[in-house]
Amino acid sequence: MKRGFTLSELAVTLGILGIFAVLILPTFISNYKKHVIETRLKKFYSSMNNAITMSEVEHGDKKDWFCTNCCGIDCLDYFNEYIGKYIYKLEIESFNDSLADYIAGYFNDGSMFIVKKDMRDWFFYPESKNFDFKDFEHVNGLRKGLGTNFWIFNFAPTAVGNANLHNKGIEAYKSGLGPDFTRDDLLNGTGNNYGCKSGQHKVYCTALIQYEGWKIPDDYPIKF
Repeated sequence: MKRGFTLSELAVTLGILGIFAVLILPTFISNYKKHVIETRLKKFYSSMNNAITMSEVEHGDKKDWFCTNCCGIDCLDYFNEYIGKYIYKLEIESFNDSLADYIAGYFNDGSMFIVKKDMRDWFFYPESKNFDFKDFEHVNGLRKGLGTNFWIFNFAPTAVGNANLHNKGIEAYKSGLGPDFTRDDLLNGTGNNYGCKSGQHKVYCTALIQYEGWKIPDDYPIKF
């Protein structure tokens, strides 16, 4: 004689499984999102610097062709000539807000970047669906989603006196930091509002993740 589960036993089992799902699912989703962010931040950093390296083969030292005043009305052409054409499957367009003109670039993995037309400030979105023009515009000097939806990089190889940028490619935003900055500087800033944990602007969050080998640390102050 074979005996199966009763309806009440099955209901209890499903109930226990449901409880486990409720407890585990948020952690799973959070870990997956962090993995996407880490992977795409690292890929963006690598892809852009590879493009700059290839451009140097054709155009010479990046310090000679980097120019904050070269764009003008032909900024898209300038961007494509020196960087864009070296990036695989990149779609670009231009737009502007109340403060500046920008180029938007879209990668085939669903990520995107916004770069000021002076080529210095780069805003990377691991998931383009998180980009909202209204959020991107300055509100009292801030942009919504910094450190959670997007991260900031700089490209300024001609910045003599700035060891974190001079003669380098695209780097995590480290404005205001000396060459001997510490992890605590990235978390709490250096007398400014840029610290990932305590700062109002949180622009050092990119550098903190880079410092950790492109991994979001356990003490990252923003939860996903």
